[in-house]
Amino acid sequence: MSHALNVRQRLAVLMAAITLLAVACSGATVPAGPPPDTVRIPTGSQIGTGRIPMTCDVPILGPQTFLASATGAVATVLGPGQQFFITEVHGSLEISDWLRDAAPLLGITQADARVTDIGIHTTNATPAVLNAVQEPLVVDDIPVTPGVPLVVPAPRDGNLTVGPFTAGQGGAVELTLGTAAAEITLQNADGATVLGPLNVTCRAPDPPLVIAAISINPAAGGPPSRFDGVDTPTFGLAAGNVEGSLSAPLSCTVSGLGTVRLDAILTGELPAVLPQGQEYRLRQVSGAIIIPAGLVDAMRAAFPGATQLSGVIDRLDIRAENATPATLNVAASPFAFPSVALAPGRETIIRIPASGRLTVGPWTPGGGAATTMTWGASGGSVQLRNSSGGAVGDPLTIACQAPVGPVILLRQAISTGTVPQVTAITPSSGPAAGGGSVTITGTGFTGAVAVNFGAGTGSFSVGSDTSITANVPRGTGTVDVSVLGPNGPSARTPAARYTYTG
Repeated sequence: MSHALNVRQRLAVLMAAITLLAVACSGATVPAGPPPDTVRIPTGSQIGTGRIPMTCDVPILGPQTFLASATGAVATVLGPGQQFFITEVHGSLEISDWLRDAAPLLGITQADARVTDIGIHTTNATPAVLNAVQEPLVVDDIPVTPGVPLVVPAPRDGNLTVGPFTAGQGGAVELTLGTAAAEITLQNADGATVLGPLNVTCRAPDPPLVIAAISINPAAGGPPSRFDGVDTPTFGLAAGNVEGSLSAPLSCTVSGLGTVRLDAILTGELPAVLPQGQEYRLRQVSGAIIIPAGLVDAMRAAFPGATQLSGVIDRLDIRAENATPATLNVAASPFAFPSVALAPGRETIIRIPASGRLTVGPWTPGGGAATTMTWGASGGSVQLRNSSGGAVGDPLTIACQAPVGPVILLRQAISTGTVPQVTAITPSSGPAAGGGSVTITGTGFTGAVAVNFGAGTGSFSVGSDTSITANVPRGTGTVDVSVLGPNGPSARTPAARYTYTG
């Protein structure tokens, strides 16, 4: 067999692995999601997206790592023995330039994939392992075009529903992503097979990727839990990160009105794996308190002339297990919000903060396998006002209990292996169009799987354990640069920033 043929076969097999991942990752979702000012989600649900590395065992080439995005919706709290589903699941795979542009060497213009297995593993639920692909998932005629950014959707049309699962009798359900398998066929422009079918398998992420952690509460339960028709868009994320949005009911005591129900949404972003001892923060944090229409009408009746309200949120606790601090009040510096309308028969939304996003933390992971964060108590005060902005009555205090569940905001794996550290970037600035290259120096770069410029990802080559050359993607402003290794990302530091000029 000639050396040229070896090269052609290797490239063909690599393109096959790319196609597999684009489809296989459609079965994964994480408890993450969009900001509350863009998408409303049902109370008791969590939606979100993750952008994670997966490793495939590829014939001839051996292990290959690619980045996949996946999104879906699931419950936040279940009852003992309750059935549930992961719904509105979809994903995509971003193909690096050199892999995409290698296809013409083989005459490859399209690919077919037949996914036969996507394993979802459960703790405290049955079945212990569920193949998310009840019927083989077929995606045909996936185009491969040189010079065109290749983001392969999966499935091509619509979304998947994964389940049913049945919750245990107490504690919490944990879902993790398992292995995947598929048959791949690569074709030329005439539809003739260039190579295949190829049997390719993807390994379960290690450390584990927690798809969802769901509390089991004796007071919950009912019919099978599924959230069909929920909008689950995928937002831009740095590789190795997850972003989440959860909606939960709150039981609150309001002075003068007694016990009332409010609904709340909380959103945040953080790494999918947390390196032990390395501080982490929730980023892009935002939230909303939703006053139901019935309570709006009760306020207007109890306080004649009230047409709007303003106020302040001074307590929003997040509790951490196996991380410090154990409790952090996100609103220790109170969030004031401007007047919002109290329209008859309509809900009122109070946004936290009133504009923009927050960074919350830091926390430091402990020595266990994972850390869990839950939603704690919250509260503040509001001032009812008339149409001229004048105060109506005295300020009302609001004290909300922790959501019943408890509601798990996240459960992240803690890694103990070496993670990259970035000490310098040269040059540290360049045009907004990107396209240039930088040299990143530091340590722990062997085995790096991605280089992030903010939410953008640049192609790269590892020169040594202390040096990486990366191509700069398009961007704006000053962004954090992070190197993602198998055990997590490098820390964000002043030395690891890049500024886009113009």
